[in-house]
Amino acid sequence: MKAKLDGGIQHILYCIVIIEKKTTVQDIADRLNIDPRTIYDYLERKPIVPLALIKTVFELTFDPRLRDVLQPAGYVLVPSTEARPCSGNWEKEIGDIGIALGELHAQARDAVAPDGEGGTKVTSQEHSLLMAKHDEVERQLADVRSLIRQIKPSNVHPLRVEARGA
Repeated sequence: MKAKLDGGIQHILYCIVIIEKKTTVQDIADRLNIDPRTIYDYLERKPIVPLALIKTVFELTFDPRLRDVLQPAGYVLVPSTEARPCSGNWEKEIGDIGIALGELHAQARDAVAPDGEGGTKVTSQEHSLLMAKHDEVERQLADVRSLIRQIKPSNVHPLRVEARGA
């Protein structure tokens, strides 16, 4: 059966594996511990491609087209050995959000300043920088949200409901 070559992720994977032969179906199947025929099905027929397949092909090829799919704007994919974990200190992380938000505010103010690069109009470079800083603030907020959800309140007692007679 002919692959769907519609320009989406399936097309990219098909090109990398089948046409360009940057890796083999067998290598992918071995990594994912699934039958090679299943890989062919995802590349040629199935409308939904699992993220594990996309990640595996990227890990085997480091193809820039897949990097662009997996890497959000303003971020850089790095090996897990180089990744910086969240500190675990939600108060410190909130301070970092304040700093990043202040930087975003300053960048926004500079972008529309009459004496700025584009005058009062935001240039594409300024827009890219604003989006990258926004993404950083958003990521930091998500980190803090996750940390706060892990807090077990020690001075809160569960509400007890009692039925009382009429």
